[in-house]
Amino acid sequence: MKTKLKITLKCLLILAFLVMTSFFTGFRDLLSQNKTSVLESILHPVIDLDRISIKEQLALLPDFKQAVERIDEVVINEPFVPKFEKEEKPEKKSVYIYNTHQSETYSDGTTTYEIGMELAKMLEEEGYYVYFQTGNFLREAEEEGLKYNQLYTISRRHINDTFAEHGGFDLVIDLHRDSAPRSASILESDGVTYAKMMFVVGMKSSNAAHVMEHSRQLTDKINQVMPGIMRSVFERQSVYNQDMAENMVLLELGTDQNSTEEVRHSLRILVEALTNGGIE
Repeated sequence: MKTKLKITLKCLLILAFLVMTSFFTGFRDLLSQNKTSVLESILHPVIDLDRISIKEQLALLPDFKQAVERIDEVVINEPFVPKFEKEEKPEKKSVYIYNTHQSETYSDGTTTYEIGMELAKMLEEEGYYVYFQTGNFLREAEEEGLKYNQLYTISRRHINDTFAEHGGFDLVIDLHRDSAPRSASILESDGVTYAKMMFVVGMKSSNAAHVMEHSRQLTDKINQVMPGIMRSVFERQSVYNQDMAENMVLLELGTDQNSTEEVRHSLRILVEALTNGGIE
């Protein structure tokens, strides 16, 4: 009985101490300022995508499932048909476009896969030989029990196959979209809102120096067409398959805060820059 009483008194003393110190005040202020986020974190805990498989994500995340199913529909109903045969490639500048993270979506649900296909068609209209990587990487990862952070394994396999079949390309683009606040995602000019863009360089790649130089040159060239549309080149301690080619770039085209219309405005700027010396 005495032991229980001592434990109770100690607990009361600790509680009294916390109430009288800044700990209680700070915790109270945190709750008052972030009631929604605290409640949200309790009701909807953050899912660590690095720990669960693509198959589990499809079961747990409705938005993710919707994006993957949208890619399925595009692959089946809107297949990319190259304008030029690969035999014509030696006579033309060539571009290879793929999306490691095909299910990344913009604010209105359009996927980077769809935007990548649009970019491919626009460059074809300018006379370039373009190979756009079709197929659903997420379905492959689902079948193989892979996690989201292993999608670079899937894209690497496709890159190997494409290089083996088509040889090298003058430019290789892994097209993504970033996550950033709206204020960092847009550029307004003459009444038009553009999605900002950014190149990312994997500093652990054996080609990091070449990719960095290429990314900086492209950043300058695109900014010449539309000043301020490019964010500074971003360095990450990763590889991003950039060890496979010196002229491979990872482009973050807009963010989750951009609409498809804003992204398309930026596509036109990107294509103008690429067709005016951006592809060497």
